[in-house]
Amino acid sequence: MGVTHAFDPAVLRVVFVTDGRGDEARIEAQVQAVVRGGVRTVQVREPLLKARQLAELGERLRQVLASCDGMLLVNDRVDCAAAGAFDGAQVGHHSLRPLAARRALGHDRVLGVSTHDAAELAEAVAAGADFALLSPIWPVRAKPQSVPLGVATAAALTAVASLPVVWLGGIEATGADEIAALPQKQRPVGVAVMSLFAQARDPQAAAAGVVAAFAAVLRR
Repeated sequence: MGVTHAFDPAVLRVVFVTDGRGDEARIEAQVQAVVRGGVRTVQVREPLLKARQLAELGERLRQVLASCDGMLLVNDRVDCAAAGAFDGAQVGHHSLRPLAARRALGHDRVLGVSTHDAAELAEAVAAGADFALLSPIWPVRAKPQSVPLGVATAAALTAVASLPVVWLGGIEATGADEIAALPQKQRPVGVAVMSLFAQARDPQAAAAGVVAAFAAVLRR
């Protein structure tokens, strides 16, 4: 299933996912900082905010992303994306199923799908998703109970996926070396970061460091 909107996977090189605290002023400050650091895609993951709050926040943040020709997505709230407040939506286990999300968004909004294995990647492809987030790749300190896929498994899944894949989970700048050792077809198109930026004293510097570390090793 094709999409009619223009979608450039290059905007996915480094993705910032907000950490869900619901503090709008904090979110705006962090987004402005990471965009200055080179990030071009932001996912607003804020389950504490109501639809109107999300939509109004989205309108403000889209102006920030416009400065870098970037992309603003909202997690789970397909309705807010379909209403035009965001460039698209990211759906996971507690969201609409990918095919239902694509129907709600139509073919002029971006659809990302959170995945953890080959079956979920296949469902994302069948639904006409634009890209998939694959996680967790490395151990996640905030979720010690989660079992990481590991680079080898993630690379094998990425190599056979027929859509762009972004890696999420435990991303640190040092992970670039492991990706650099992989054949091109096994590399992700981008990496997604949450805590590393959201908890940084200087989110702009943290973003610039990750952008620089991964710039030369991601799939193109």
